[in-house]
Amino acid sequence: MEPTRRSLDFETRVDAAKEGRVTYIASTPSLDSYNEIVIPAGARPLLKNTPFCNSHRTDSIAHVLGKVVESRVERKRLINVVDWALDVGNEVAELGYRMVKAGFLPACSIGFFPITTLRPGDLDFDKTKRALGFGHQDQVRAIHTEFQQIELSAVVVGANSEALVAARSRGVLNSREADWLAKGAHGTAPRTVSVRIPFPNVLPHNLKKAAARRDFTAHLTEILEERPNILSL
Repeated sequence: MEPTRRSLDFETRVDAAKEGRVTYIASTPSLDSYNEIVIPAGARPLLKNTPFCNSHRTDSIAHVLGKVVESRVERKRLINVVDWALDVGNEVAELGYRMVKAGFLPACSIGFFPITTLRPGDLDFDKTKRALGFGHQDQVRAIHTEFQQIELSAVVVGANSEALVAARSRGVLNSREADWLAKGAHGTAPRTVSVRIPFPNVLPHNLKKAAARRDFTAHLTEILEERPNILSL
């Protein structure tokens, strides 16, 4: 089974007392660009030897940037503590850690297997949706209430609302595309307008599959195919 990958709005904190240790603090549950919600409180205990990867790449040891040494939930936020693989000859990890310290690499994304998921029509879906603060106008396709995290990845920061403004001013996006991305497929601004894709220049398999659907992700796919550098701002 292919693991699910979702980017959360992470805040990074570099530990001054231990070189190479970084704490990633995720935001409260929000609606992502797939119109899905991942509830941090639904995280099962962290597996042993959970890797910290480069852009969800797990096909080679060369893509391992470190390991997740702790995972916990505080005030509805998922917190991961990571030890970057320093002083072991991993040049990518050395570079990535320096970029984190300098503030150039703040985004992370979790890879997980959904265990319990609520979808429209399921018992308790509407109740859970309302409890999370979403109304009838919010298009929610799935709520992952329980999941097993299998990895954490450092990813390139994607197009957020500020990046869309920059892209529009630079001519990367025209006004129609920028407005479409900012508002979402249904014409109403989502609670989280950030879109983060692990590979800025290569469409992930799940985005390619989504191209058949006329929704936010499908439209984003079309734009990415025309302008693959849009998420490299």
